[in-house]
Amino acid sequence: MTVRQRSVTLVSLEELNFRDMERSFETMENFVFMFAIGALPRLQKLDFSRTGFGVQGMMLFYNVLQRGILPSLKTLNLSKNKFGAEGMKAFSTALNRESLPNLQTLDLSENNFGAEGMIAFCIALPRRPLPKLQRLNLMSNDFGEEGMTAFATALNKFVLPSLHYLYLTDNKFGEKGMEALATALLEGALPDLVHLDLLRNDMTEKSMDAFSTLLCDTSTLKNLETFKCSQDLISQGKYLKVLNSVLKSRPGLFFLCFKSTQTLIQNDFSLVQ
Repeated sequence: MTVRQRSVTLVSLEELNFRDMERSFETMENFVFMFAIGALPRLQKLDFSRTGFGVQGMMLFYNVLQRGILPSLKTLNLSKNKFGAEGMKAFSTALNRESLPNLQTLDLSENNFGAEGMIAFCIALPRRPLPKLQRLNLMSNDFGEEGMTAFATALNKFVLPSLHYLYLTDNKFGEKGMEALATALLEGALPDLVHLDLLRNDMTEKSMDAFSTLLCDTSTLKNLETFKCSQDLISQGKYLKVLNSVLKSRPGLFFLCFKSTQTLIQNDFSLVQ
């Protein structure tokens, strides 16, 4: 293949997959070089998941994002790359430049950026840098109560108007974080939400009450189809009472509740009178 043919191929490329690729930092360097020479202007899907490129790799990626040369990108998967809080700060700074205006799916799961990284992300959100985002995966980043409270505060400003799917599994944000999120959703922060995943976040009976109030109010979350949470700190009696109330209001809702033992408790429509 001639250099000209290769250039034409890169220019027309819409999807690029580096998933599980070894020597990930070098891969990121090559990716950045492709943009430096003006390649990949039509790229719509980019998968960098499970490459472990770390903070250094994210800094390289930041240089691409902050130049605004991925305007067509619709799907971005950066999961399992170990870039931590510093990497998340860099990514959030690039978002502030409105560098991904057409992004619809963003996966930032399993990067362990904690509360510090989550707060940086939330600082970027009020500028509405992701107006078309429909799927957001923040699973397993250990941002806790502080990070969840910051996220709920940002959501109250209607920063993700198109979001349909939100994955928050395993972030240990506990009772206060749960209540902050429930309050934001009750106030209409994510009107088009279809799927909400809250597994392994220490749902207590008090926070379950907050979500029960939310889910029983059918004036909010009118499109919600799936709700997932953990039952470790909730009695069976309390859970069944909440389930009964919620399904009376939303008989079509798929209400899923796990224990840490992975025993599944889910909708029992016979409970609805």
